[in-house]
Amino acid sequence: PSFVEELTDQTIAPGQSVTLSCRTSAHSSPHVEWFKDGAALRSTDRILISSTLKHYQLLTILAATKDDFGTYTCVATNSQGTVSTTCVIRKAEAPSNPPSPDIMEVLEDGVQLAWKPVELNTPVTYTVLCRKEGAA
Repeated sequence: PSFVEELTDQTIAPGQSVTLSCRTSAHSSPHVEWFKDGAALRSTDRILISSTLKHYQLLTILAATKDDFGTYTCVATNSQGTVSTTCVIRKAEAPSNPPSPDIMEVLEDGVQLAWKPVELNTPVTYTVLCRKEGAA
């Protein structure tokens, strides 16, 4: 067998649900098993293991807890052999306050600001609050 789409790392917050997805080759008809940190996984009321007619292998974790963070492996086996794909589910970290922006240019009607990039696994958005000098 072979994987035509591999697992990808995921970063989630506790309480979030996540689906891991990989795709086996159409002609291989493999037996598929899932593992977390080397231990076999089975479907429960919170962990759902399934496959689709288009050969996607899915592992869904509902309302993730700290125990769900770790390394996940999908193993596909048939008469030709065994292949695996692995990913990591990490806990999303709350970002610290970003450094203050640099003033790039003072314009007639405003100012151009620039922030140094922040290295995070989650998207970062900034909000700029403006206030006139002397205003309350």
